Amino acid sequence: MKKGIVKTLLGVLALLIGSAGAVDIAGILETGNASVQIDSITWYININPAPLTEYTPEWGGPPRIMDTFQFEAKVGWPDWAKIFYRVNGIPSNLIIPAPLLPDTWYDLPAYDFQSTRVRFEDTVLVGLSAPKSPITLRELRISPNPLTTSRLLNISWLTGETNITLDFYTTSGTRVTSFLINNGKKAVTLNLSRLARGVYLLHIHNNHLSHREKLLLID
Repeated sequence: MKKGIVKTLLGVLALLIGSAGAVDIAGILETGNASVQIDSITWYININPAPLTEYTPEWGGPPRIMDTFQFEAKVGWPDWAKIFYRVNGIPSNLIIPAPLLPDTWYDLPAYDFQSTRVRFEDTVLVGLSAPKSPITLRELRISPNPLTTSRLLNISWLTGETNITLDFYTTSGTRVTSFLINNGKKAVTLNLSRLARGVYLLHIHNNHLSHREKLLLID
């Protein structure tokens, strides 16, 4: 009798281990123009008695990076999921309804910067990225803000940097103009006369720094 029970338990254990190992879920996150942090993902799997929550505080990164994450093996491919995340510090969540498809991009809506998306795969990713925190410009000054009729914006910083890009976005995430600063300049004056009055989002960045600022243009 004992041998039969042990044999049955071993069989069930082998089945569970085999099933769990059959599906490894990997996630790929594109941050677009935003700083993104995935807080947790709740997986809904029909064959499980309760949803499974995956806490992923280390998955995310600054703007313009692609981050990958290897999740724990699941008993089966999830039917649908709910993602809890923050874009530029603002919390939000998204339900991906059934069927949750592998190798399919899903947009993560956000109020501020846009173009963030995520996809999941049932294959093991090779290597995990560890995005570094962006380095901000020292002693950065942006003036005047609000910007009045002249539409001349002064930007200065303490140390010389090369290949700095200054992107201006509307609050809906549409880029309206860009400037490239070379030669290690420490100050620049931009003519924004082509922009209508309103609120804009300024993103200052190069390969190793990133800074975002809201800018108000008034008459």
